Amino acid sequence: MHESSASLRISGPVDLVGGIPYLLGFQPEESLILVGLAHGALVVTARLDLPDASQDLAGLDDTVEAMLRGGCTDFIAAVYTGHDMDLHRLLVDDIIAVMADREALLLDALYVADGLWRSYLCQDPTCCAPGARALPVAPTPFQVAATVAGLSYAPDRQSLADQFNPMSGRESLLGRLRHAEQLSIEPLLHGSLTPPARALVDELTSALEESSCRGYRPVSEEKLIDWATALRHIPIRDELWHAVDQRRGEGAELWLDLARRLPAPYDAAPLFLYGWSMWRVGNGALARIAAERCLVSCPTSTAARLLLTGVDLAVNPHAIPIIDTTPAIS
Repeated sequence: MHESSASLRISGPVDLVGGIPYLLGFQPEESLILVGLAHGALVVTARLDLPDASQDLAGLDDTVEAMLRGGCTDFIAAVYTGHDMDLHRLLVDDIIAVMADREALLLDALYVADGLWRSYLCQDPTCCAPGARALPVAPTPFQVAATVAGLSYAPDRQSLADQFNPMSGRESLLGRLRHAEQLSIEPLLHGSLTPPARALVDELTSALEESSCRGYRPVSEEKLIDWATALRHIPIRDELWHAVDQRRGEGAELWLDLARRLPAPYDAAPLFLYGWSMWRVGNGALARIAAERCLVSCPTSTAARLLLTGVDLAVNPHAIPIIDTTPAIS
């Protein structure tokens, strides 16, 4: 799910269809998109694979329930497919039934395919004549505003995931990382940050702030190993987590570079920090991918599970106060 920016406005179905890729972070294919609104304002956007949505009514119902808990009151559905419109009419009927059971208002259900669109619900021939209509070639007002705001989207979800592809040769660092971690075990044993550990926290925080302001330059292998072993200690990772949550910087380039250059399980902390920073700015698609990859690297990471739960339950990241990391979460 993706929490939407309150500064961008969508007016009409054409603007909505043009805006959905920006809301998701990628161009959807064979997808059911649910756009949740409250008092006319965008709140959250959810995507389901069409086969899953069509075959799993309980899963569809759970998604709507989660969006309602996240503050949505009204919904617009959009079916993105390469098939005929009638193929998914039963799914639209299911959506209508779920909305009725939940006492939620379905404003419209749209069909989108190969540059064409049509409403499933509109029966007015003066508004929706038989057959689908072409989407405009020129950018919509939302697309223009989103581009000016610096938003973009990947051509598909796989392209989004490819950003996380590991760099070749990272496994060769494992021996040096394990040796360095053995030498830096003192902060973990004492349960508090020693002066050298505090210096690394300050260094990482400065890199976080610098990368957000002026861009990030990849560090040397020696520095990479220092930072990776430091972030393996929960109190140190939590210090950086808190810095991210205080909006001292997203550090997206920093965390992604570390995640791609470090082998498992040393990539877990950067993956989590990247995912949390993306969730805080409303990019649920990237937050989910990062959290899932963190759990592959470190299946016991409760912090990643917390993040994934927040994405799944459509929790509004802007409505959650700054976290208190005093109790360590692994």
